[in-house]
Amino acid sequence: MNTLNIWMMIVGLELLLVIVVIIIGVLLILRNKNASDVPREVASDVKKVNSNHSFKKTEKKNRSSYTGPQYMNIAPVKPEYSDATTILSNAALNPVEDGATTVLGAAELSNNISLGTLTRKKTNEEVKISKNDYSVGKDSINADYCISDNRAISRQHLLFTLGQNGVYVKDCNSTNGSWINGIKLESGRQVLIKDGDVLKLANEEFVYGA
Repeated sequence: MNTLNIWMMIVGLELLLVIVVIIIGVLLILRNKNASDVPREVASDVKKVNSNHSFKKTEKKNRSSYTGPQYMNIAPVKPEYSDATTILSNAALNPVEDGATTVLGAAELSNNISLGTLTRKKTNEEVKISKNDYSVGKDSINADYCISDNRAISRQHLLFTLGQNGVYVKDCNSTNGSWINGIKLESGRQVLIKDGDVLKLANEEFVYGA
């Protein structure tokens, strides 16, 4: 064998040796990896078991200390109700006009005021005109004297007012009109009345008493 052949054989043996070393190294690495994975899985399982055991102990402890539902002693709050159809007393319902400002509760100042009486001929019912700006109509909320059984009368039909010379009446732009002793009133105009005058509201008559 010549020198070239000997050299090629030596190189081939060296390459083979390198390949064998690499294979052995790979096998050792895989072996070490598998050996290390087993403790990790075991440790993970042990951790899960310990965690479940601890949770069960805590749950058991919480159950043993449970004393039932707890309730706060809160006083019930009473709601405030407002019925828009409630008929209030004259003192609270009928304000006294003071220019452009409405003054509530001013009816207490006029308890002693009397503008006379009004007698309904149909029923002989007599009402006292007990305040200034006393209104007559079928509005059960806003009229001082409510005539609810006559649909011909307007909601705000007639207004009694105390003036310098006595008591005045004014038609409040009613639908069917107002009369004094047979004379029709002009809407919105105040007219002085006297004892015994007959007031006609739409188709019904009333007698005024001073």
